[in-house]
Amino acid sequence: MQDPTFVKEAFSKIADRYVLTNHVLSCGTDILWRKKVGRIVRDWQPEAILDVATGTGDLALELQKSCPDA
Repeated sequence: MQDPTFVKEAFSKIADRYVLTNHVLSCGTDILWRKKVGRIVRDWQPEAILDVATGTGDLALELQKSCPDA
């Protein structure tokens, strides 16, 4: 089992580079699919949203923009 402190610290060290690398390697497709997911979820009109594997948090932030009342 991984030490939670180690995992948090390790990810924190690479998080900014990971986001930029993801944008570059996907040619921006990662941004487009998050926006599409935001529109789809908005149409469901959810009362609450739980992101259990948030990673960088980019999708959670997009959902917050798309569904500010959830």
